[in-house]
Amino acid sequence: MSLSPWPAKLIGFDPETLRALELLSADSGKSLQQLADEAFVDLLAKHHRPHTFLDALYVHRPAANLAKGWNIKSLNGGRR
Repeated sequence: MSLSPWPAKLIGFDPETLRALELLSADSGKSLQQLADEAFVDLLAKHHRPHTFLDALYVHRPAANLAKGWNIKSLNGGRR
C-alpha cells in the first residue's frame, strides 16, 4: 500500500454494498478510490457545492457575500 499525500478517512460499508462496489470496480477497471472520488464529486455537484478550492473562490453567491458584508469592491480592492 502506497502512502497518499492526502489525509485518509475510513468509511464503512455493509457487506452487500462493499461487494457491489468491488464488482463495479472490477467491471469498470477503476479502483475503489477512483470510484469514491467520482461519487464524491457527483455528490458535491448535486448539492451545488464547489469541488476544489479554486472552484470555491469562483463561486458566485452575491446574496451570501452581501450578508457577510462583502461586495465586489471589497473583494477586488475597489476594481470592478
